[in-house]
Amino acid sequence: MGSLLSRAARLAAVAAAVLAWVPGESPANAPRLSGAATHPLWASSSVADSDRELDLLRAAGASTVRIDLGWSSLEQEGKGSRSQWYVDRADTFFAHARARGLRVIVTFWETPCWASSAPADLKQGCAGPWWERGVNRYPPADAGDFAEAAAWVAARWHRDMAALEIWNEPNYNAFFRSSAPAADYAALLPATSPHPRGRRFGSCAEGEAPVLSAARRWPGASGGGGS
Repeated sequence: MGSLLSRAARLAAVAAAVLAWVPGESPANAPRLSGAATHPLWASSSVADSDRELDLLRAAGASTVRIDLGWSSLEQEGKGSRSQWYVDRADTFFAHARARGLRVIVTFWETPCWASSAPADLKQGCAGPWWERGVNRYPPADAGDFAEAAAWVAARWHRDMAALEIWNEPNYNAFFRSSAPAADYAALLPATSPHPRGRRFGSCAEGEAPVLSAARRWPGASGGGGS
């Protein structure tokens, strides 16, 4: 019980308020979402672990949970080839969050080797555990590939999503490795929102989720996403 209460205290301590834009409302009038980040899709996290975290968040009065969803895991084998084990794991999490009345901010990031712009000496033909060589932290060679995968994520889980966040801390080299990070990150934004497939992420109508981006962190970065 003591460790559970300690975990609850830590979650409460890191809970942060974020703003999500709703069509027709100014940022000042937008609903405030409160919650914390968890990692339910990591191999080290079990469903029981995730359920405990969701219960703690709900007990703390949270309305939202932020998770990272890895493109590198979702489409590890190739464009459009989804890893069923990963989809199943995500399906379970979204269902359990929904059962507790929590909406999900999805941070979509990490490039699969086949799509990565990482140097050839790191990719090594995508042999072996390429993710341990940091191949997944490089932006995609084609932003359209990222946009297609993001569109699939939004199409499958949008009803449970509070927002789709484009990458995690792209202004930090450990997470976004590029010689021109502002330009490479900016390229992801117009490619993703709106997407040519027709799903416009910037509206909550019919379950669609707004896009969150870090474009304002760089003076030279601009695109179609929010911030």
